[in-house]
Amino acid sequence: MMGKSEDEAMSILVEAGLQLGSVTEVTNNNTDYLGLVCYQSYSAGTYVDAGTRVDIHVSAGPAQATYRFTDSITPPTSAEDPNYKSGTTVTVTLMADDGTQLMSTQTSSFPIAQQNITGIKTSTGYILFQYQNTIEGSTITNEDGSVTTTEGSTEKKEIRRAVSFVQE
Repeated sequence: MMGKSEDEAMSILVEAGLQLGSVTEVTNNNTDYLGLVCYQSYSAGTYVDAGTRVDIHVSAGPAQATYRFTDSITPPTSAEDPNYKSGTTVTVTLMADDGTQLMSTQTSSFPIAQQNITGIKTSTGYILFQYQNTIEGSTITNEDGSVTTTEGSTEKKEIRRAVSFVQE
């Protein structure tokens, strides 16, 4: 049954008068066995009584490395946004590049205390900062003495800061 699918293994067992016991999905570094039987509780050719239950393991492939994020989060830098002002309310989201949201919070106080997130399945991700900048209005007196007033406004900002996670 080694190298066969679970369904094929069950057919082989039924034809031999045996029963399928427990089926366990396990990691296995031999990629030739991905999705196939990589272990059976009795060796091929071994005599067993009719009706004996045979346990099998099906390969889920090699063990996947996991990563961790252990760092504090600092505010947007002047290089990321020269208009960012300390005290602005910011939604901060930590994302893995596989689309998994690892953390999300809203704050106006930085740095965000050290995070300790483990079991991340990708080695890279990003910190997403979302907030609004307030642009102050201004009044300018022109050379001819007339006054020009510019109204204040707000602009939505979204900044992505790439991060690398550390392998566990």
